[in-house]
Amino acid sequence: MIFECIEVPKEIIKSAEDKSIEELMKSMSEELMEPIYEEFRKYFETITKYKVNNEYFDFLGKVCTYYGYTLDDLKEKLILNKGDIERLNL
Repeated sequence: MIFECIEVPKEIIKSAEDKSIEELMKSMSEELMEPIYEEFRKYFETITKYKVNNEYFDFLGKVCTYYGYTLDDLKEKLILNKGDIERLNL
């Protein structure tokens, strides 16, 4: 969930469970929304640049959760040629 990436007051998180995303966004101040907009911009850039969709995020999220992998674990297991890490700027 996006609230894990961005610092959002706990009262907003608790109220989010009972609201639609539109209701939640309307109830938040512009100051609180700016980091969320920035995070959405990053996601949009990623999905358009690399041509991925939610299936990729769902799959990676499930695999990482099931096996307890971190991002560093995935890099180690998926990228066998260490020179590729530098070429990919990872």
